[in-house]
Amino acid sequence: PAERFHSLPPGVDRSRIRPDNAIDIRRKVRNDLALQDDDKLLLMIGTGYKRKGVDRAMSALASLPEPLRSKTYLLVAGEDKISKYKKLAKKLGIQNQVHLPGARDDVPELLLGSDLFMHPARHENTGTVLLEAIAAGIPQLISGVCGYAFHIEQAQAGIVLSEPFQQTEYNQVLLEMLSSAQWQQWQDNALHYMRHSDIFSMPDKVSDIIEATGQQRAIANIYNTAL
Repeated sequence: PAERFHSLPPGVDRSRIRPDNAIDIRRKVRNDLALQDDDKLLLMIGTGYKRKGVDRAMSALASLPEPLRSKTYLLVAGEDKISKYKKLAKKLGIQNQVHLPGARDDVPELLLGSDLFMHPARHENTGTVLLEAIAAGIPQLISGVCGYAFHIEQAQAGIVLSEPFQQTEYNQVLLEMLSSAQWQQWQDNALHYMRHSDIFSMPDKVSDIIEATGQQRAIANIYNTAL
């Protein structure tokens, strides 16, 4: 029955919210990665590189014109058969621009250190990491198949690619975004959306539903007993 189904908001961890010292964190992350102030850091997060579209991101990076390409880096935080993608990076001539450190436990810091969050997934049921990037105020370039892609569109916090996916479109949009003067606006839009949208309350809503259901059943039991 319809009344037994409940639509829940996302449940983003509030630790992803951009902190007051975000600039200091960004500086430290970039210093640790030996990045210059004018370098661009593209970030991807998640396991299952093929599903997440890591090869798509690498191809887009390799397509950038010089000198932009040599000043742009891709970091992929997550587990997979890394050797396969190291070979791909070498084949594309971007082995010095691609970092594949495997799983990381400092995702909030990496988000703040990045310039653009990339998620050209082949399929993605929701994509909670997209909302984590919104909470951190990071512009995004993602594929339209992601279940949470509509949040990026509503927030105007980046670009959602059309479907079916076209590598040439991805390459061109990446170039345009890296060359755009709209970075601050994308960031401001993301943070505004984070403050005015319900992307954190899933645990609270679940608790409320369970409590309400329990109360309803208790009342029904009392009524049936009385009868």
